[in-house]
Parts: sequence; C-alpha cells; structure tokens
Amino acid sequence: MFCPKCGHVLVLKHFGSGGNELYRVQGDMSLSLTMQQKFEERYGSNVAPQSPNTPFHPQFHGELPWFCPHDGERLNAQLECSKCGRHLRDLVYPLIELHPHKKDENT
Repeated sequence: MFCPKCGHVLVLKHFGSGGNELYRVQGDMSLSLTMQQKFEERYGSNVAPQSPNTPFHPQFHGELPWFCPHDGERLNAQLECSKCGRHLRDLVYPLIELHPHKKDENT
C-alpha cells in the first residue's frame, strides 16, 4: 500500500494493544483504523467494488498532488489512477482533515 500524499510505501506499525496501523515514516502519518479499512477494501489484494465515482470539484480536489494507494502512481486531475482506474475523490476530505503529513526531502 502507498501513501496517497507522497506516493511512498506505507509500513505496518505495531501499537500497544497488539494491533497494526498503516504508517508513513517520513511523513509521520498514521491512517485511522477506519481509513485503513477503506484503503484495504479499495486498494488491497481482495478489492471490493469501488464507491460511486463522486464528482470532481477543482476547488476541493485540485490543490494538492495525490497518489494511488494501490500502486503509488500520481493521480490525474480527476484524482483517478491511469494504471488501475481507481479514484480517491471520496476520501480526500478525511485525508486532509484527519491525516496530516509532514513534509520531508522525499515529498
């Protein structure tokens, strides 16, 4: 799985209660368990049907570069992956609001 904000690999980070979370080390960004579940359903090996293709809004979706969590490819202007065809539009708001990502030399 890849970070949607920088395109680099997310790693599994173990935490005290014996659980795991997807984590981007250099960006110091953990995915919430809810977001991790959505990523695994949409971008994991056993892919469930994708949510409806929500409309693209340039003001909301067009500010930042985004990357496909499935293959790390940069998403197009409509936040769709040209390689796998999956989109990220319905997940942008929670990713911006609840999943901060620090800048580093690789982002």
